[in-house]
Amino acid sequence: MELYRAGKYRAAIARFKDAYRNVSSPKLIYNVARSYEALGESDEAVRDYLRCASDAKASEALKQKAIRRVRIIERARRRSAAAPRDAAPSAETLQLTRTESGPSFVGTSKWVTAGLSLALVGGGATLLHLGLADESELDDARTVSGQVSSLTRTQAQALADQSESRKLTGTIVLGAGVAMAVTSLILFLVDGDEEQTTVDGGASDTVSFTATPMPDGGAVGFLAEF
Repeated sequence: MELYRAGKYRAAIARFKDAYRNVSSPKLIYNVARSYEALGESDEAVRDYLRCASDAKASEALKQKAIRRVRIIERARRRSAAAPRDAAPSAETLQLTRTESGPSFVGTSKWVTAGLSLALVGGGATLLHLGLADESELDDARTVSGQVSSLTRTQAQALADQSESRKLTGTIVLGAGVAMAVTSLILFLVDGDEEQTTVDGGASDTVSFTATPMPDGGAVGFLAEF
Protein backbone atom coordinates (compact mmCIF):
# COMPACT_ATOMS: atom_id res chain seq x y z
CA MET A 1 0.00 0.00 0.00
CA GLU A 2 2.82 2.39 0.83
CA LEU A 3 4.43 1.76 -2.56
CA TYR A 4 1.19 2.60 -4.34
CA ARG A 5 0.69 5.81 -2.40
CA ALA A 6 4.31 6.76 -3.12
CA GLY A 7 3.61 6.44 -6.86
CA LYS A 8 5.81 3.33 -7.23
CA TYR A 9 3.13 1.44 -9.10
CA ARG A 10 5.37 -1.16 -10.75
CA ALA A 11 6.85 -2.16 -7.41
CA ALA A 12 3.36 -2.14 -5.89
CA ILE A 13 2.16 -4.59 -8.54
CA ALA A 14 4.99 -6.99 -7.70
CA ARG A 15 4.20 -6.68 -3.99
CA PHE A 16 0.47 -7.30 -4.51
CA LYS A 17 1.16 -10.34 -6.69
CA ASP A 18 3.55 -11.78 -4.11
CA ALA A 19 0.89 -11.34 -1.45
CA TYR A 20 -1.71 -13.00 -3.67
CA ARG A 21 0.41 -16.13 -3.88
CA ASN A 22 0.08 -16.48 -0.11
CA VAL A 23 -3.46 -15.14 0.32
CA SER A 24 -5.65 -15.43 -2.76
CA SER A 25 -7.79 -12.42 -1.92
CA PRO A 26 -9.76 -10.73 -4.73
CA LYS A 27 -8.90 -7.38 -3.13
CA LEU A 28 -5.29 -7.95 -4.13
CA ILE A 29 -6.36 -8.54 -7.74
CA TYR A 30 -8.27 -5.27 -7.57
CA ASN A 31 -5.19 -3.51 -6.22
CA VAL A 32 -3.08 -4.89 -9.09
CA ALA A 33 -5.65 -3.59 -11.58
CA ARG A 34 -5.68 -0.19 -9.89
CA SER A 35 -1.90 0.00 -10.16
CA TYR A 36 -1.97 -0.89 -13.85
CA GLU A 37 -4.61 1.80 -14.37
CA ALA A 38 -2.37 4.34 -12.62
CA LEU A 39 0.43 3.39 -15.03
CA GLY A 40 -1.89 3.95 -17.99
CA GLU A 41 -1.77 0.26 -18.97
CA SER A 42 -5.50 -0.04 -19.54
CA ASP A 43 -5.47 -3.50 -21.17
CA GLU A 44 -3.84 -5.08 -18.13
CA ALA A 45 -6.09 -3.06 -15.83
CA VAL A 46 -9.26 -4.22 -17.56
CA ARG A 47 -8.04 -7.81 -17.54
CA ASP A 48 -7.51 -7.81 -13.79
CA TYR A 49 -10.66 -5.85 -13.02
CA LEU A 50 -12.67 -8.49 -14.89
CA ARG A 51 -10.73 -11.21 -13.12
CA CYS A 52 -11.64 -9.62 -9.80
CA ALA A 53 -15.31 -9.25 -10.78
CA SER A 54 -15.52 -12.95 -11.71
CA ASP A 55 -13.85 -14.16 -8.50
CA ALA A 56 -16.35 -16.16 -6.43
CA LYS A 57 -14.76 -14.92 -3.19
CA ALA A 58 -15.19 -11.23 -4.07
CA SER A 59 -17.95 -9.34 -2.31
CA GLU A 60 -20.74 -7.85 -4.37
CA ALA A 61 -19.52 -4.34 -3.56
CA LEU A 62 -16.00 -5.17 -4.77
CA LYS A 63 -17.36 -6.73 -7.97
CA GLN A 64 -19.39 -3.61 -8.69
CA LYS A 65 -16.34 -1.38 -8.11
CA ALA A 66 -14.28 -3.45 -10.52
CA ILE A 67 -17.00 -3.37 -13.19
CA ARG A 68 -17.39 0.39 -12.71
CA ARG A 69 -13.65 0.92 -13.29
CA VAL A 70 -13.85 -1.14 -16.48
CA ARG A 71 -16.70 1.03 -17.75
CA ILE A 72 -14.75 4.19 -16.96
CA ILE A 73 -11.70 2.92 -18.86
CA GLU A 74 -13.81 1.84 -21.85
CA ARG A 75 -15.58 5.19 -21.92
CA ALA A 76 -12.24 7.02 -21.84
CA ARG A 77 -11.00 4.84 -24.70
CA ARG A 78 -14.02 5.70 -26.83
CA ARG A 79 -13.63 9.41 -26.15
CA SER A 80 -9.94 9.25 -26.95
CA ALA A 81 -10.64 7.47 -30.25
CA ALA A 82 -13.33 9.98 -31.23
CA ALA A 83 -11.33 13.09 -30.27
CA PRO A 84 -9.08 14.86 -32.82
CA ARG A 85 -5.43 13.88 -32.57
CA ASP A 86 -4.36 17.39 -31.58
CA ALA A 87 -7.07 17.81 -28.95
CA ALA A 88 -6.09 18.02 -25.32
CA PRO A 89 -6.81 14.91 -23.24
CA SER A 90 -10.01 14.97 -21.23
CA ALA A 91 -10.05 15.33 -17.48
CA GLU A 92 -11.18 11.73 -17.13
CA THR A 93 -8.31 10.47 -19.28
CA LEU A 94 -5.85 12.44 -17.19
CA GLN A 95 -7.38 10.94 -14.07
CA LEU A 96 -6.94 7.43 -15.44
CA THR A 97 -3.29 7.92 -16.33
CA ARG A 98 -2.33 9.94 -13.29
CA THR A 99 -4.28 9.22 -10.14
CA GLU A 100 -2.01 11.08 -7.77
CA SER A 101 -1.36 14.65 -8.84
CA GLY A 102 -0.42 16.12 -5.47
CA PRO A 103 -2.06 16.95 -2.16
CA SER A 104 -5.85 17.04 -2.29
CA PHE A 105 -7.99 19.82 -0.88
CA VAL A 106 -9.13 17.52 1.94
CA GLY A 107 -5.55 16.43 2.61
CA THR A 108 -4.45 20.05 3.06
CA SER A 109 -7.55 21.22 4.91
CA LYS A 110 -7.29 18.54 7.59
CA TRP A 111 -3.92 19.87 8.74
CA VAL A 112 -5.03 23.51 8.55
CA THR A 113 -8.13 22.84 10.66
CA ALA A 114 -6.08 20.76 13.11
CA GLY A 115 -3.67 23.65 13.62
CA LEU A 116 -6.49 26.16 14.01
CA SER A 117 -8.27 23.93 16.51
CA LEU A 118 -5.14 23.72 18.66
CA ALA A 119 -4.69 27.49 18.53
CA LEU A 120 -8.34 28.17 19.41
CA VAL A 121 -8.42 25.64 22.24
CA GLY A 122 -5.18 27.07 23.65
CA GLY A 123 -6.43 30.65 23.37
CA GLY A 124 -9.82 29.82 24.88
CA ALA A 125 -8.23 27.94 27.79
CA THR A 126 -5.88 30.89 28.43
CA LEU A 127 -8.75 33.40 28.50
CA LEU A 128 -10.75 31.18 30.85
CA HIS A 129 -7.75 30.90 33.15
CA LEU A 130 -7.27 34.67 33.19
CA GLY A 131 -10.96 35.23 33.87
CA LEU A 132 -10.92 32.79 36.77
CA ALA A 133 -7.73 34.43 38.08
CA ASP A 134 -9.49 37.83 38.06
CA GLU A 135 -12.45 36.31 39.88
CA SER A 136 -10.13 34.78 42.46
CA GLU A 137 -8.37 38.12 42.98
CA LEU A 138 -11.72 39.81 43.51
CA ASP A 139 -12.77 37.14 46.02
CA ASP A 140 -9.50 37.53 47.92
CA ALA A 141 -10.07 41.28 48.19
CA ARG A 142 -13.53 40.88 49.74
CA THR A 143 -13.97 41.00 53.51
CA VAL A 144 -16.18 38.68 55.50
CA SER A 145 -19.08 41.10 55.10
CA GLY A 146 -18.78 40.96 51.34
CA GLN A 147 -17.32 44.42 50.90
CA VAL A 148 -14.10 44.97 48.92
CA SER A 149 -11.34 46.11 51.26
CA SER A 150 -8.24 46.61 49.11
CA LEU A 151 -9.96 47.90 45.95
CA THR A 152 -12.14 50.89 45.24
CA ARG A 153 -15.68 50.23 44.09
CA THR A 154 -14.73 51.29 40.55
CA GLN A 155 -11.69 49.02 40.51
CA ALA A 156 -13.73 46.09 41.84
CA GLN A 157 -16.44 46.59 39.22
CA ALA A 158 -13.85 46.87 36.46
CA LEU A 159 -12.18 43.65 37.65
CA ALA A 160 -15.52 41.87 37.84
CA ASP A 161 -16.42 43.01 34.32
CA GLN A 162 -13.02 41.96 33.02
CA SER A 163 -13.39 38.53 34.63
CA GLU A 164 -16.82 37.94 33.09
CA SER A 165 -15.67 39.18 29.68
CA ARG A 166 -12.62 36.92 29.68
CA LYS A 167 -14.61 33.90 30.80
CA LEU A 168 -17.32 34.48 28.19
CA THR A 169 -14.81 35.06 25.38
CA GLY A 170 -12.74 32.08 26.52
CA THR A 171 -15.81 29.82 26.49
CA ILE A 172 -16.74 30.95 22.97
CA VAL A 173 -13.20 30.53 21.63
CA LEU A 174 -12.85 27.16 23.34
CA GLY A 175 -16.14 26.00 21.81
CA ALA A 176 -14.96 27.13 18.38
CA GLY A 177 -11.74 25.17 18.92
CA VAL A 178 -13.69 22.02 19.79
CA ALA A 179 -15.86 22.47 16.69
CA MET A 180 -12.74 22.95 14.57
CA ALA A 181 -11.22 19.82 16.11
CA VAL A 182 -14.33 17.81 15.18
CA THR A 183 -14.11 19.20 11.64
CA SER A 184 -10.46 18.21 11.46
CA LEU A 185 -11.31 14.71 12.67
CA ILE A 186 -13.97 14.37 9.98
CA LEU A 187 -11.48 15.49 7.32
CA PHE A 188 -8.88 13.00 8.57
CA LEU A 189 -11.42 10.18 8.41
CA VAL A 190 -12.69 11.25 4.98
CA ASP A 191 -9.16 11.58 3.58
CA GLY A 192 -8.19 8.23 5.05
CA ASP A 193 -11.30 6.65 3.55
CA GLU A 194 -10.49 8.09 0.10
CA GLU A 195 -6.95 6.68 0.25
CA GLN A 196 -8.26 3.30 1.35
CA THR A 197 -10.97 2.99 -1.31
CA THR A 198 -8.55 4.16 -4.01
CA VAL A 199 -6.52 0.99 -3.63
CA ASP A 200 -8.51 -1.36 -1.42
CA GLY A 201 -11.98 -2.63 -2.16
CA GLY A 202 -13.03 -3.03 1.46
CA ALA A 203 -16.02 -1.58 3.21
CA SER A 204 -16.20 2.13 3.84
CA ASP A 205 -15.94 3.66 7.31
CA THR A 206 -18.97 4.72 9.30
CA VAL A 207 -18.71 7.72 11.60
CA SER A 208 -21.40 9.20 13.82
CA PHE A 209 -21.25 12.29 16.00
CA THR A 210 -23.38 13.34 18.99
CA ALA A 211 -23.67 16.70 20.71
CA THR A 212 -25.01 16.76 24.30
CA PRO A 213 -25.93 20.03 26.04
CA MET A 214 -24.69 20.36 29.63
CA PRO A 215 -25.24 23.01 32.36
CA ASP A 216 -21.69 24.37 32.02
CA GLY A 217 -21.26 23.96 28.27
CA GLY A 218 -21.56 20.99 25.95
CA ALA A 219 -20.03 17.68 25.06
CA VAL A 220 -19.24 16.31 21.62
CA GLY A 221 -18.67 12.60 21.04
CA PHE A 222 -17.98 10.41 18.04
CA LEU A 223 -18.19 6.76 17.11
CA ALA A 224 -16.11 5.36 14.25
CA GLU A 225 -16.60 1.90 12.76
CA PHE A 226 -13.89 0.53 10.44
